[in-house]
Amino acid sequence: MKAAAYVVGPRDGSGAALMTLAHSLGFEVVLPYAGVAAAERQALETPICFFLFAACLR
Repeated sequence: MKAAAYVVGPRDGSGAALMTLAHSLGFEVVLPYAGVAAAERQALETPICFFLFAACLR
């Protein structure tokens, strides 16, 4: 799929599970969220960007 998935949240636990899920669903690019500027640059390559929010338990 010509789309990117950004995982917003921790890189372990629920965040890691979302990254695995996004890969298995066929997203071309799966990245941890690193800010709006990075997402804007990625949108030039893959015009559809999904933001997946992981649970943050404190």
